[in-house]
Amino acid sequence: MCDHDVPVPLNRQQSRLAGKSPHHPRPAGASEVDWNDSLVFLCRRVIVANLERYPPEAFGIVDEDEWESLIRLRHQRTAPKAGSGGLDGTGRIAPALKDPHLSQVEAANPHLAESAIVDWLVWRDCTEFRFRRGGLTRPRALTLPWPLLVKSIRSCGSTLLQTLSAENRQPDPTILKERIDLLMESPMNVPLLQASGIGKMVKEAMRFKYVPDETAAQLKLILNLWKELAASYGVELQSQKSEAATLGGDWIQRAKQDQEDLEQVERCQSWRELFAYLKQREEDRRSSQGKRMREIRQSLSQDRPKVVKVRPTSARQHRILERQPEHKDSNNKMYKLRKEASVVSARRSRASISLKANPPAKKSTGSFGAAVAFAAVSKKSNEAKQRPITLVRMAGAKQMRTAGSASKAVVSRQSVLKHKIVRK
Repeated sequence: MCDHDVPVPLNRQQSRLAGKSPHHPRPAGASEVDWNDSLVFLCRRVIVANLERYPPEAFGIVDEDEWESLIRLRHQRTAPKAGSGGLDGTGRIAPALKDPHLSQVEAANPHLAESAIVDWLVWRDCTEFRFRRGGLTRPRALTLPWPLLVKSIRSCGSTLLQTLSAENRQPDPTILKERIDLLMESPMNVPLLQASGIGKMVKEAMRFKYVPDETAAQLKLILNLWKELAASYGVELQSQKSEAATLGGDWIQRAKQDQEDLEQVERCQSWRELFAYLKQREEDRRSSQGKRMREIRQSLSQDRPKVVKVRPTSARQHRILERQPEHKDSNNKMYKLRKEASVVSARRSRASISLKANPPAKKSTGSFGAAVAFAAVSKKSNEAKQRPITLVRMAGAKQMRTAGSASKAVVSRQSVLKHKIVRK
C-alpha cells in the first residue's frame, strides 16, 4: 500500500473543502467552494469583531464596496435574535457602530463618507439612538432627512387615493383616520408642498364619489390650512377665502415655528447630514443657554439694589439705631415720671433687701395668759358638750328640741298647757 492510499482523518472544514484536493475527489453533485471567498469571510469576521479597535487611518486601503461588506456583516452580527420595536423595528437598542468612531473613519477616509449602505444601517440608528423623537433635541420637523420626508408624504397621499378610489365603495375608516392624522401632524412648508405634490392629491381625493362626509370635511380643512400657510409666505392663490383662520389657528402658528427647522432639513439629504445638524444644534442650544445664565448672574450682581447705611429722619430714631444714650431734658414730663418711678422702685428694692437680711422678731405671749385662755376655751367647750337637750312635744304631733337640765329631759304636753294658763 502506498502512502497516498492511507486514509487521513479530516476535520469539518477540511472535509467540507475536500473536493478541491487532488487526492480526495469531490463527489458528484456537490457545490463548488471558492477558497478565496472563505478566507475573505474569515478575515472579515476578525475585522468586524474588533472594528472599533483599529485606527481610522487603517481603513484607507479599503474601498467602498469592501467597507459596505464589513458594515453589513457588523450589522448582521449585532442584530438581536428576535424582537420588535427599538431603533429599527427589530428590537435593536444600540447602533452597530458608535458615531464617534464612524465619524473619525469617514473624516480620515473621504472616499468612505458617501456610502448609502452605511448611512441607512448605521447613521440612521445613531440618529434615533442619540436624538429621541419628540424630545427637546429633536422637534417634529427634524424627524427624517429631506428625501425621506418628501417620500413619506407622497406615499401617504398615494395610499389615501387608493383607499378613496372610485372602485372602493366602502373605504376602510382605520386607514383613512391614520392617513388624515399623519397629514395633520406632518410639518409643512411651501417647498415641501411643491416637492411632494400632496395638495394635488388631496384635491383629487375630494372629487371621488364614495367619500364619507366626515372625511371630506377633514380633507377640506387640511387643504385650507395649507392654502393659508402658503398665503402667509406671499404665494398668490386663486381663492383667498379660507376657514383656516378660525379652525386651525394653532396649526398655523405651529407650522410657522417649524419653518426654520424645515429650511435646515431641506439641506440634509442623508442621515449623516441630519445627525451632524442635530449635533450642532444641540451644542448651540447648550452654549446659548450657558451664555444666558451667565448674563443673568452678571445682571444680578450689577443691577441688584445694594443696602446702604440707614439715614433716619429724626434724631431720636438715629439714637435708637445707633444705640446711643438718650439726651436727658429736665423739663420733659416723661423724664420726670421715669425719674420718680425709678426712685420709688429703688426704695422698694432696698426695703425688700433689708427685710430679707433682718426679718422682724415674733412677739412672745406670757405663759399665764396662755394658760387662762386655754382654760376658758376648754370650759366653754365642755359646757356645750354636757348641756342636756329637752324634747318638747306640741300639738299636731310636732316636737322641738330645747336646752334644759339633766333631771328633767321631757316636758309633757299638760305641763306646758298649764304653764300657759298661769301666765295668762
